[in-house]
Amino acid sequence: MLARILLVLCCIAACKGGWVSLGNGCVGARGDHFALLTYSGTPGFVTAFKLTHVRGKIGCYADGNTNWGCNGQHRTNMYVTDVKNTVMYPSPVLVKPYQDGGWYHMPGYFENSNQLVFSNVGTRYLYNGQQMRVWYGEDLYGYTEGDNHGLTCFHAEIYFTSYA
Repeated sequence: MLARILLVLCCIAACKGGWVSLGNGCVGARGDHFALLTYSGTPGFVTAFKLTHVRGKIGCYADGNTNWGCNGQHRTNMYVTDVKNTVMYPSPVLVKPYQDGGWYHMPGYFENSNQLVFSNVGTRYLYNGQQMRVWYGEDLYGYTEGDNHGLTCFHAEIYFTSYA
C-alpha cells in the first residue's frame, strides 16, 4: 500500500503543471485586428487560458471604453480561436453568447476586470508551434464594427496540467 501511495505522489510531482506564458498581444475592435500567439514549448494538456490586461481600452460605441467589452450590459466579448477561427475559448459548453456579435457574461468577470480566465471542461492538447488568435467578438463575427474603436493589450498565459 505504501508503495502505491509513493507511486501516486511521484506521478503528481512529475506531472505538476502551472501557468506558462504565451507572450503579449493587442486586439483592435474592427478590421480583422486579432492578436496572433504561438506556443513554443513542450506539448501537453491544458485546462485554462488567461488574459491579463496591460493597457488600452476597447469599445463598441463612442462612450464604451473597457478592457474586454463595451459597457455594463455588453460586458465581455473576447475570443480565442485557432487559425481557422474555430472558437477555443470561452468554452461553448460553459458560456453561451446572448446576442449577435458574440456578447456573453462570464460569471465573476466584468468589462473592466484585470484578468479573464477561460476554463475547459476536461483538457485540451497543445502542441509546439500551435497558433491561436485572440479576437474582439464583434470583429471576429463582422458585426456592427463601424462604431467600434480602441485597442486593448494583454499578457496571455495557458495552464498546463501535464506535459506529454
